[in-house]
Amino acid sequence: MFEYANITWEFVWMIALVFNIISYLEKNDKMMFIMLAICSFFYWIHFLWLWLLTASVINFFDVFKNLAVIKHKKNIKLFSIFAIVYVIIWFETGNWEILSYLLTLWSILSLFAAFYFRWISLRIVYLIVTFIYFFYSFAWNSISWTLTSLVFIITLSSSIYVLYRRRWFWWKVRYCKYLLHRKWIRLFASRHRRLKFLRY
Repeated sequence: MFEYANITWEFVWMIALVFNIISYLEKNDKMMFIMLAICSFFYWIHFLWLWLLTASVINFFDVFKNLAVIKHKKNIKLFSIFAIVYVIIWFETGNWEILSYLLTLWSILSLFAAFYFRWISLRIVYLIVTFIYFFYSFAWNSISWTLTSLVFIITLSSSIYVLYRRRWFWWKVRYCKYLLHRKWIRLFASRHRRLKFLRY
């Protein structure tokens, strides 16, 4: 029975991990938050199964946070409510050790990034948050979560690089269109002046 329960929570953790990786590879912010909401739901079940109350309750509220930011970006009221909720969760379930501080700091930074950042800047903050998560997992002596955070760091770094290349590409396209447009304007103006001269 115990072995069956062990396999079950590991399977739930794998589902959450897959959705987490997919979310970080998403180029669209809206789809990323939808994937993160699904991911947080499975993490909530996983941590609840392990009876890690701080992590489980935070992930429970992360489901609503990830869905809320899709339509309520830069909403100071919602941001304040979620921030207060995370502090209360830490106060009620935390053990007043450095690990609980790191977990709460991770949640607050993720919350701020979700409400006030987008695209590349959003993923850069998430990358910083993942480093905090890495140290949290390492200090907790969790080999699986430490390796997981390394996968997230690689995934986010790859996503940031791809998005940067894409932005650079479209910037070059816009710049070429601008040069072409200016060239045609100059050519048209030159011909217009010649035709105007011939009239007289």
